[in-house]
Amino acid sequence: EKRKKVYLDSMAVFDGDRLDSYLPGDKITDYLILTEKLTQGSYSFKYIREIIEGVQGEESTVSMDFEKVSHKLGYSYENNKLTLIANVKIKSHIVKFVEPPRNMKEEYLPEIQQAAADAMEKSLYETVKYTQDKDIIDAFEFGRVIQMKDPGLWDELKENWDEHYKDAKISISCDFDIEFAGMIKEQEPARDNKNK
Repeated sequence: EKRKKVYLDSMAVFDGDRLDSYLPGDKITDYLILTEKLTQGSYSFKYIREIIEGVQGEESTVSMDFEKVSHKLGYSYENNKLTLIANVKIKSHIVKFVEPPRNMKEEYLPEIQQAAADAMEKSLYETVKYTQDKDIIDAFEFGRVIQMKDPGLWDELKENWDEHYKDAKISISCDFDIEFAGMIKEQEPARDNKNK
């Protein structure tokens, strides 16, 4: 029996019992990662492998399944400047790739992991920044982290927390542990090599 897939085009964000706003569909996975509500899932990104220094590399699409996702939220507060910090760790395995014209090799794994981390960091940063720019509440609960770790600082910030959240800097780091298990190579369409 085939599994049915469900696609979400947006997600409601509530402030208590009040509807605050919506996150668009392309931000939902990032939200689930940053709130540690995502235990498994799929992820695709494009990665460019440099063949020779100074020569344009080849672009590949890599798809992977997450096996384990964990995160740690934190903050720094120096000179009245707040920075929101998120460290994400993802264990996954590659399930599909499109690699023109050279074959994917395991020796490429470190740079694939770095490319995946760079892509994920950019995506997570843009999602947090989106909530700041759109005046969406602290859906990731950075404020709760401050409240638990430094109640005195939270007493100082909580009255105008929405403004502090909106103006805060963002620092995202991501660490990928990727395996090649279950990898499938997606073949490119056959080409007509007959002489023209």
